[in-house]
Amino acid sequence: MKFRLIFLLGLALFFLSANFGGIKAISAPVVKRDFFSDVVKNVQRGPDIDMSNANFQGLLENEAAEKSLAQDEFEREMILAIQNLNAKTHMTKKEKKEFRSVYRPMPKTVDEYKVMSKDIKRAERQNAKPVAPQDAKLVKIDEPRFVLVKYNSPPGIRNIDLRNLRDKRAINSIGVVSPKKDKLAYTAVYYEGYNDKVSSEVYYIPLDTSKPLKAAVKTASLVNRTPVKLLQTGMSEEYPTLFRTLTVVDWSEDGTKIAVKERIGSSTFGIWQTNLWVYDLNDNTSKQLVEVRDAVKYWWKKNRKVNLDDYRWDIIPLGWDEVNKDRIVVCAYAYTKDRSSKFLGMFSVDSKGNNSQLISINPMSVKISANGLMLKAVPTAF
Repeated sequence: MKFRLIFLLGLALFFLSANFGGIKAISAPVVKRDFFSDVVKNVQRGPDIDMSNANFQGLLENEAAEKSLAQDEFEREMILAIQNLNAKTHMTKKEKKEFRSVYRPMPKTVDEYKVMSKDIKRAERQNAKPVAPQDAKLVKIDEPRFVLVKYNSPPGIRNIDLRNLRDKRAINSIGVVSPKKDKLAYTAVYYEGYNDKVSSEVYYIPLDTSKPLKAAVKTASLVNRTPVKLLQTGMSEEYPTLFRTLTVVDWSEDGTKIAVKERIGSSTFGIWQTNLWVYDLNDNTSKQLVEVRDAVKYWWKKNRKVNLDDYRWDIIPLGWDEVNKDRIVVCAYAYTKDRSSKFLGMFSVDSKGNNSQLISINPMSVKISANGLMLKAVPTAF
């Protein structure tokens, strides 16, 4: 009983100090939301709303318009965000999370998931057609026109452009039309990246003689016509960095033979030597004319006591002799330490490799025939 009186006395003192001692107890107003009463009030206000068909349809249209505007605004914001994303090179984790939550929302219901995951058939997809930019400064350039020109002019300058060989792995040279205008000879060059090797082959394609020559050359296709292989080099060797290419020098005047030069070397150390080949279409045989290189070495060893095997030297086939039509003319050069060249003479040899002879030990003008033709693009004047 004593303890109970002490407890009641302490409780009374606490309430007195709360009211008179400056301590104020603040109680938040409690708001009770009566959902049923709100529904009743809305029902009671029903007569004030015109629910006729016309007005109700207008309300639906306004709601659809608001949704369309909201969708357009959302798409504009997404486009701006994507542009900003493309402009930035780095996004933080927070930015990525915000971007995904806003512009890649996850479906909240099963119906939204079905709509978002529905596949659109390819026939029903509508992609925006690309529109070419209209710029007044752009000038229309017509396609170049093609003309037929002499292939071996000036003599001996034709080589294959190998600048894009490593990227393309296979390239074809320009086609050379025979004097009879019924065949097109060309070279195919191949690059093998695993051992850095270059090999080559020579083909010809029969031309359609029923068409004009330019049209026949343009439409000469490896798909429609099977090419005929004439020569090949470097196809069986497996030496790393080996370099072997074949280049058409020119057709003979009667169109029965093709002079071809073979360049042998290394992609690391350069060209070692050039060989001269002749392919005879009469009997479908090929011959390497080693006799012309032997003639150059023999003359210098006999007349000047110089052994060319101790030096770096090479030949450049120029083409078929215009006077002696079955002979091929070559020039010989030696290379010094300062990379300058020394003229070793002008020699000739027949298509069978017989009767090699010196034309001149000094540079001189020799008439070289240009029998083959090629297509050359000529830019159209504005």
